[in-house]
Amino acid sequence: MPLRPAISSQSLGLPGTHALFPKLRAASEAGFQGVEIFFDDLNVLANVYAQERLEDHGATERVGGEKVGEAGESDLLKAAEDVRGWCEGFGLKIVALQPFRDFEGLKSTSDYQKRNSNFKLWLRLCRKLSTQTILIPSNTLQADELDESKIVPALREAADLAAAAVPPVQIAFEALAWGTLVNSWDQAYSYVIKADRENLGVCIDTFNLAGKVYADPASPDGLTSNAEQDLEASIRRLKENVDVRNIFYVQFVDGERLEKPLVEGHPWFKEDQPARMTWSRNARCFAFEKEGYLPVGKTMEALVKGLGYDGWVGSEVFHRDLADEKRETPVEFARRGMESWRRLQRELGVED
Repeated sequence: MPLRPAISSQSLGLPGTHALFPKLRAASEAGFQGVEIFFDDLNVLANVYAQERLEDHGATERVGGEKVGEAGESDLLKAAEDVRGWCEGFGLKIVALQPFRDFEGLKSTSDYQKRNSNFKLWLRLCRKLSTQTILIPSNTLQADELDESKIVPALREAADLAAAAVPPVQIAFEALAWGTLVNSWDQAYSYVIKADRENLGVCIDTFNLAGKVYADPASPDGLTSNAEQDLEASIRRLKENVDVRNIFYVQFVDGERLEKPLVEGHPWFKEDQPARMTWSRNARCFAFEKEGYLPVGKTMEALVKGLGYDGWVGSEVFHRDLADEKRETPVEFARRGMESWRRLQRELGVED
């Protein structure tokens, strides 16, 4: 299969600020062939359905006026079914449901059982969405809540549940650059190999790869102390050690070089949050945009030309401007995302 472009639904507008339907329309009109459905978008839609049902029965708010959290199963399943229909109408393939957060390595048995139960719901959502991939980012909970020895068993059990689903589902495990126990693609790949399940692979994200070994938003120049050498070593290991069949998905995105280091005194600084997480949430940008400085092209060349990856390639941007309430926001981000994709095609010499 030739490389095909996808974009994450949250990269077209903040969930809850921008409705999902116009975001999907913007993706389609920009030329994207696929879309990652961000769970928060699905949850917002499901809560709308729940509120409408209450109003149909004469209620104006939820009992007790509690804060709306995760929607109920029936509303989530209805939302998933509707989203599938919308995407079919727009000619979009739903390439993944994501992110299934804070799953692997949980020390508490009860916490793990809750997440495992929720994973089973996600498998039902996949069937409604007609997607066969769930993205699991590495856990970011506190270290005292996690146990490294539980990572492989958790991934293995999730893969077995996914394989038994009808139709079967595959899992793409992604290392976040600020993950507590797993924060590099090497680690994610090693756990996938240890778990040894055909439907368990990795998601390689150019931001998270470079964000670990090359970039440091807390440093004055935005770089790690040995950026170029560590990046070259990481890419060399990628090409030498990875079986491309174990790469289930690729995301390509860049990050802004900050004017000031993201330390105490910076307006985005949060004492209880890793600088890389804060940077990611506020200042990702599409690959090849002038604000970016990560070696996205070099990483993608290694994946596509070095390893022969030829699957879906997704744009996953988190940015402060996604909260802008302007109606044009989804259209603007879709346009920028497609320009980034076209630039990647030119850089790699690949066609539609």
